Amino acid sequence: MKLLKKYNKVSKIQPRPASWSTYPEELNKEIPYILWQDPENQIHPLQWQLLATLITLVEKNARHRNYRAARAKLDQAVASDQFWWASAKPWWSFEIIKKKTLELYHLSLLIDKNNPAVTKLVSEIINLAGQWQKSGKFKKIADRYLSTNQTNGVRYIGGKKIVGPAYRQASTRGLVISH
Repeated sequence: MKLLKKYNKVSKIQPRPASWSTYPEELNKEIPYILWQDPENQIHPLQWQLLATLITLVEKNARHRNYRAARAKLDQAVASDQFWWASAKPWWSFEIIKKKTLELYHLSLLIDKNNPAVTKLVSEIINLAGQWQKSGKFKKIADRYLSTNQTNGVRYIGGKKIVGPAYRQASTRGLVISH
């Protein structure tokens, strides 16, 4: 009660969509989830389209003998991993993108052994991520991301101070995973 008396001023606020990683500049551009839904990232919409396609596929087949197994795998698949690792801001892992995409593909096979839409999306995601890996595009995106939202040349990621070109050194410590 003492605490309530001490802080008796009440004000209403309207929460905004955001995550732990959202910077004010991203909020101003109305991109609250840039690591998961970046309008400039060509991989993200393909990933979301694949997930939406699979949700529809599974839900339309609620009477299928493999529905429960497919639904359980779908519930597990609705995680942010594949989007986050495809962000290249600054985290990147072609291996995780490919693994999670193939997990979604195998989930689809439980319901439909021949779904051209799913096969096409899986192929597009893996091929595009592979191109980014080969060409080094993910590094350019990461570098550009790290060069923004700085104060006096300093950027913080996960509570760690990243200073300018030190990104290259930090990337070898795990911010960017690339084999």
